[in-house]
Amino acid sequence: MKKIILLVLAFLLIFSVTIPCFALENSELQDMIAEKLSTEMNCQIKPENIQINQNDLLSNGYVLFDYQIVGIDDLSMTCYYAEYMMGDYVFKTGSGDNKCIFDGKNIYGIVDAYYRRIIDEELISEIAPLYPAHRINYEDGQVWVSFGFMKVEDYPEEDLPYVNKIDYFLGDADMDGVTTVMDATAIQKVKANLKSEDEINSKTADYDGDGVISVIDATGIQKHLAGME
Repeated sequence: MKKIILLVLAFLLIFSVTIPCFALENSELQDMIAEKLSTEMNCQIKPENIQINQNDLLSNGYVLFDYQIVGIDDLSMTCYYAEYMMGDYVFKTGSGDNKCIFDGKNIYGIVDAYYRRIIDEELISEIAPLYPAHRINYEDGQVWVSFGFMKVEDYPEEDLPYVNKIDYFLGDADMDGVTTVMDATAIQKVKANLKSEDEINSKTADYDGDGVISVIDATGIQKHLAGME
């Protein structure tokens, strides 16, 4: 009996070490989002202006949440909507749709998190049922899909050609489908004139998003791979 108990305790210890948990109270999320938005939008947004609509803990310990800004009447926002192909799903998003991921360090929008490989196709399959999109068929034959995730095979076929296909990922400078130390090396070689700039993708190589390819991008990739970012 004692051996069984010890085995169970060992299993629980291993499980708790290998799967970190970043669960947060709504108030903690409100504080973080308010600070982030105040900096990005250059305006004063208070925690009480953030309403958390959903707060879920994913299997890998990341937090998936949805929020909206309330109590600010003169907040100007750009109206848009867009669709993105993510694995077996199409993700439709737009103005006022604020689904995010917290990975224990930073908050990312769903699209940005996928582009940065914070989340992958396996995790998208877990997230999608939590934010399902709904298809609305109008009498005049028009079809509208609400914000959220929908299986590719269920998405209106006529709209699929306009869906953004994310087939490249941030940091994948050499475009081989994965971000590795070789991507950082490729950037360093370009900056040392040992490799042509045409041999890397300028969009994915610009890791810090400042519009310039530099050794800082290579360092950023290395830090990401080392889990220091």
